[in-house]
Amino acid sequence: MVTLNNYISYLNLLLDNLKNDIKDPNLGLELIIAFYEADSAIYNVVEESDYRIDDLFSTKAQELFLGYASQIENKEIIFYSILNTNKSNYHYTNFPLIEFATKCLSKELIQQLIKTLSNWIDTSTDFDDKTNYLRAIESLAKQIKDAPLFEKTKISLNEEISCYFLYDIAQVYFESGDYETAYSRLIEVEARDYSASEYSTQ
Repeated sequence: MVTLNNYISYLNLLLDNLKNDIKDPNLGLELIIAFYEADSAIYNVVEESDYRIDDLFSTKAQELFLGYASQIENKEIIFYSILNTNKSNYHYTNFPLIEFATKCLSKELIQQLIKTLSNWIDTSTDFDDKTNYLRAIESLAKQIKDAPLFEKTKISLNEEISCYFLYDIAQVYFESGDYETAYSRLIEVEARDYSASEYSTQ
């Protein structure tokens, strides 16, 4: 019987060995991508989820990915690696790769990622797949400060846009240099807060 602690120790050792023994960045990238693509199998070994397994994907594995990616000149290899980990992947463990795309890809390649993911949304009939691709686009749009796309995707993902989401949208507009639209979203938050306070006093 594999205990959770032993299993996590094994996974840590696996990643440590990868870091210490694999110096070829192309092979290293291939192996760390294989680790991400095996996330379902990794989680299914134990009956209970544990934040330490989550941390392995979001910290140690992510650092290995970025380390190998920084040594690879052909960025299209990284482009396809990130893209493939997002296809039919229902765990969020692939998102550390998406969330740091700007650290290893040009804006042009990120825009190509967005275009490909959008095409997948148009052709997919699976709700979970569509949601997964939309979340990836949301993250990428925020990273490259494409505020209109970020807002559009945020609305697609949520039936109701809360004040918190409006603040998030306003921030991306502000960072993109569109201060007028950022201000308008903040005004909308203020208007909602005022309406809520008026309702509560009635």
